[in-house]
Parts: sequence; C-alpha cells; structure tokens
Amino acid sequence: MAQTAIRQNLLRTPVQSSAPDRALGAVLRRWCMLHRVKQSDAAQRLGVTQSTISRWEGGLLAISPTERRAIKQLVASRLEAAADRVLVGLVAELNRPGFAGGSNS
Repeated sequence: MAQTAIRQNLLRTPVQSSAPDRALGAVLRRWCMLHRVKQSDAAQRLGVTQSTISRWEGGLLAISPTERRAIKQLVASRLEAAADRVLVGLVAELNRPGFAGGSNS
C-alpha cells in the first residue's frame, strides 16, 4: 500500500496550489512544529512521501480532496493543548464558505 502511494506521488506533476491549499499547508506545518512531528512522520501518517509534505507546506503542490480530508483529520485529532484548539479554529476557517485564502483586500 505504501509503495502504491509513493509511486503515485512520484508520478504527480507539481502544480501551483490554490490559496486554500497554501493555507492548509501552513496549518500542517504549524501542527508538525507544535507536536514536534517530522515531515517524514506526517508523510507516513498521511500515506505520502516526505517531499509531498514539503511541497504542500511550501504551497508548491496542489492538495487533492482526499488528501485535504486526511490532513484536516490529522490536525484536528488532538485537542488537549491550547495550540491545538487554535489549529482546529484555523481548519474551521478553511471550511468556511467563501474562504479565498484569507485575503480580504
């Protein structure tokens, strides 16, 4: 199963991500930092490669709807710390209808 995910990621052509994808990538990066989770560990949990995590965090690769759901589940899975609640709020903001990357100007 992991080999299939790796093959699929190797075949993916990097596509500039949308504003919501970049925002979700930033949320994933914060979650990893707050929980001291390495990109390789997050990749294993999400069934992708470390380079995919890096590209998501940097806004260099679009996130599929399936991957988006998995990331949201991952970052919302722990609610013990105050920082976790902040991240859940950010994810909720991403789900808000009309969200366009947070830019209102």
